Amino acid sequence: MEGAIQPLHRPSPGTRTALLTLARPTCYNHRHRVGVSLGSYAKGESMSGYWFTVCGIVAIVLFGCSDAGNTRSGETHSPEPNASASTRDSDSEASPDASDHPPWKLIGKSLDDFDVKAYLSQSNSVPDREDAPGYGVFVSLNSDGVELSADTDRIITTVIIYSARSGQYERYTGPMPRSLSWDMTKARVEDLVGKPAKESFARNPMTGHNELYAEYPALDMYVNYLARSDSDMRAQPIDIRIKNPDL
Repeated sequence: MEGAIQPLHRPSPGTRTALLTLARPTCYNHRHRVGVSLGSYAKGESMSGYWFTVCGIVAIVLFGCSDAGNTRSGETHSPEPNASASTRDSDSEASPDASDHPPWKLIGKSLDDFDVKAYLSQSNSVPDREDAPGYGVFVSLNSDGVELSADTDRIITTVIIYSARSGQYERYTGPMPRSLSWDMTKARVEDLVGKPAKESFARNPMTGHNELYAEYPALDMYVNYLARSDSDMRAQPIDIRIKNPDL
């Protein structure tokens, strides 16, 4: 019959994809297609043709909902992130940065410790390692103004930070112990940490400088000054030796 609606055949994969695109719950397409069928029936088209069309639409919608459900299911059950990768990222974020982490916090740790290796890798220097039999290991970070001193068991016991006045090291610019500053005079240092328990004044044969060495054993801190005399209160620090990780 001319103008009659033909029964729907099982579509090919390509045709089914196109039909699903129209039949997914966009509501507008679904209502539109039913409206056309009802309109055709109202014009006198056969009842069987109408039901063929309706059944076809229902089948298409069911296929579409099934596919959409599979897609949502795939999204819901997406694989969990790799736990070990997350742990590595967390460790990386937590590792100390040589620019803002007090190096004396490494005291008591092995040179093979993760934090020590991370600190060395993030420094601005190529570590200069010197093994001294019977004494231990010395690791110099010249560009950072830091030296790590370890015992024969490779445990860090002393950290020295430098002001650059000695010439060998560049200026250490990280956090300072006890709010000290390289520009402070000996008088100002003593205002903050008190008078030293012991002092010694001598000429350094390696640098030719006169140095005043002030000991603070209660703090496990030792301040070395570039001084004109043993009573030079305007002397400024050359380096600070620290043995206390909690300073």
